[in-house]
Amino acid sequence: MKVIIYIVFLLTITNLSYGLTNVETLNHGPTKEKPLKLGIVLFPGFDQLDVTGPLEVFSNFPNTKIYFISNNLGTVKSSVGIIKIKPNTTFSAAPQLDVLFVPGGEGVTKAIASDNGLIPFIKKQTPELKYLSSVCTGALILGSAGELNGYKATTHWMAKKYLPYFGAIETDQRVVIDRNLVTGAGVTSGFDVALQLGALLFGQNFVEKQELLTEYFTHPTLYNTTLESASPEVKEDLIKEMATINKSRDDFFK
Repeated sequence: MKVIIYIVFLLTITNLSYGLTNVETLNHGPTKEKPLKLGIVLFPGFDQLDVTGPLEVFSNFPNTKIYFISNNLGTVKSSVGIIKIKPNTTFSAAPQLDVLFVPGGEGVTKAIASDNGLIPFIKKQTPELKYLSSVCTGALILGSAGELNGYKATTHWMAKKYLPYFGAIETDQRVVIDRNLVTGAGVTSGFDVALQLGALLFGQNFVEKQELLTEYFTHPTLYNTTLESASPEVKEDLIKEMATINKSRDDFFK
């Protein structure tokens, strides 16, 4: 039942009205006359947590219009096929945004390779954005659009080796902010990216309330497993399990 309710929520989220919060607004935040326009890119095989985690924070951004953007208005399947999101605009019809957020997922290389307007859309949007952001392998999409060259950036640890291909400066942090580029490491760090964007746009008070509201306390996790603390066996098992997708990426980015 919880899964069904959750899917219904995802499919209808674009019709929700986002409530206003009484927060201190910085120079880059919205005004009463001009709402903030925030876009989330969708493509087949996006990682659902890359989107739904940050969305928990984005949906509380004051005076903000959220756009789910894809090449058409058809429902887009995540890598967890049962979870889908219906876009409310397209790459060709979307307005100029203030913030663009790009998730990662198993479908990243296909999204880059396909002639569906994604890369031109990012290139067109970027010059006027207040913030360009990504989580996980979404950074590879930004790199393919030429938007990482000369910037510090991060991505999922299995994909960091590709960052130099795009002229990016690989940085070992959960969230990296370089000028107006905000990139996050793997999957769950999308929540941190959203909080960082919240801090940049609306200030500390807003973010503290979001952390309290969502009870977001990142440490310790159940086993506190990190790249540094994981046993060699765990790392080897995971790399074997991901071998197919890692090889496809190696082949793609050669």
